[in-house]
Amino acid sequence: MNQDVGMINSYVSIISTIQFELTSTALVSSIFLIQLEMRRSLEDHKKNLVITVNNKTSALAEANDELKSMNENLDQLVKERTQKVQDQYEQMLKYAYLNSHEVRAPLSRMQGLMSIIIQEQDIQSKMELIEKLKISSEELDAIIIEMSQILESELIKGKKVV
Repeated sequence: MNQDVGMINSYVSIISTIQFELTSTALVSSIFLIQLEMRRSLEDHKKNLVITVNNKTSALAEANDELKSMNENLDQLVKERTQKVQDQYEQMLKYAYLNSHEVRAPLSRMQGLMSIIIQEQDIQSKMELIEKLKISSEELDAIIIEMSQILESELIKGKKVV
C-alpha cells in the first residue's frame, strides 16, 4: 500500500508537471501562431505597399511625361506667338513706311499748291491750281483708303491666327 501511495504521489507530481508543460506548450504555440499571423499580415502589407509605390511611381512618370509634352507644346506656342508678333511688327513697319512716304507726297503737294494759290492773283491760274489740289487730295484719299484696307485685312488675319 505504501508502494501504491508512493506511486500515486509520483503520478500526482508528474501530472502537475504535465499540466505546467501543457500550459506552457499551449502558450508558446499560441505565441508562435500569433507571430506567424503577424508575419503573414506584414508580408501582405509589404506587398500592398510595393504595389502602391509602383502605382504611384507609374502615375508620377505619366505626369512627368505629360508635363514634358506640355512644355514642348508651350515652347512651340511661344515660337508661334513670337513669330506672330514679329509679323505684326513688320506690318507696322510697312504701315509706317506707307504713312511716311505714300501719304506725305500728296500732302506736301497739297501744301505747296495751297501756298501758291494764296499768292496767285489770276483767277484762271487759281482754278487750275485748285484742280491740281483736288487731284492731290483724291490721291491722298485713295492712299488712305488703301492703307485702311491693308490694315483691316491684317487685323482680320491676326484674329484668325489667334
